[in-house]
Amino acid sequence: MIQLDSQARALIESAASLRAQITTREVEIQGMQTYATGENAQLVQAQRELEGLRAQLAKLGGSEDSASGELIVPKGRVPEAGLEYVRRLRDVKYNETIFDILARQFEIAKLDEAKQGALIQVVDPAIAPDRKSFPRRGLIVLGATLAGLLIGVFSALVQAGLGRLKQDPDAVEKFALLKRALSLEKLSAS
Repeated sequence: MIQLDSQARALIESAASLRAQITTREVEIQGMQTYATGENAQLVQAQRELEGLRAQLAKLGGSEDSASGELIVPKGRVPEAGLEYVRRLRDVKYNETIFDILARQFEIAKLDEAKQGALIQVVDPAIAPDRKSFPRRGLIVLGATLAGLLIGVFSALVQAGLGRLKQDPDAVEKFALLKRALSLEKLSAS
């Protein structure tokens, strides 16, 4: 968020402080150059500090591209940022108002729905019968038992008959001929 008055004041104070420090460093460097060579460690360090201070002032002044979402807005962009802030604040207030109106309408609709009552009215409740009329369980159980018994006896007879046929060499030979005949019919049909 941008506070238009306090942020602008802070930026101006920071810029003034940096300019004062830059001026101080320039005076120190000029004084050192009278008695020191360009390779003096203190002179080199003072020049690097001066370059750093100038970079900070340039960054604070907005001469660099600072659209990267920094915390402090450059003083060159304060009016633009203030205008953008006011626009966004207006949009937020507008959306809050619309949300409040829709929320109230939703609550009123819920209350109206609750007042209307149920749309389905039960005229005559259902009553369970005393006894079931259809299907009769006894007949179903008897039919299933008989069907299971018949299927079991039939499968036992089939298994016993196949066991006897496998033991008879003539029957095995007849089955082999029958398989060949069926495979020949399949081949000729293809």
